[in-house]
Amino acid sequence: LKGVPLIRVLTFNTWLVRTPLGIDLADDVDVRADRIPTHIRNSGADIVFLQECWSWELRKRLRESLHRLGYSYSAESSSVEDTSIHDRRVRGFSLTLAVSFVRKSMGNGLMIFSKFPLGNRITTISFSQYTRQDELFVTKGAIHTQCHIPELGTVDIYNSHLGAVTFNERTGEFD
Repeated sequence: LKGVPLIRVLTFNTWLVRTPLGIDLADDVDVRADRIPTHIRNSGADIVFLQECWSWELRKRLRESLHRLGYSYSAESSSVEDTSIHDRRVRGFSLTLAVSFVRKSMGNGLMIFSKFPLGNRITTISFSQYTRQDELFVTKGAIHTQCHIPELGTVDIYNSHLGAVTFNERTGEFD
């Protein structure tokens, strides 16, 4: 379409899974964290949505690297509302407190980077339910902000990380 600016958008699930204790639950987390910014720059994307950037330290590294590569604007939630879970106790230990600590430490893992100015307001949406047991320790949801694109105006943008589903080969159905 003539006169409509071409905007390139990239969404990428980074699988940068590092716990608050510094334990990696994925292979080669540091190697991938170092390579991701260059691949993003080489993609030519104007706006980038990243998911599963769980570690605050890795988020800082990505933010600094991408800012140096021309993604001058970024957005992420600075705090994540703790979604409600039922209190579960195991031998007097409150699983709810442990889950709450890990969720707040890891956040929702969502980041937005842009070559265009982003709005100052970031809205966090936290889902109150999870689809699998292993998602109990993270907060799935979305973040929203606005992006000011020359020749187009202000656009609402969302980055989301939905719950996972698993295919059950035995039954031939999705769980």
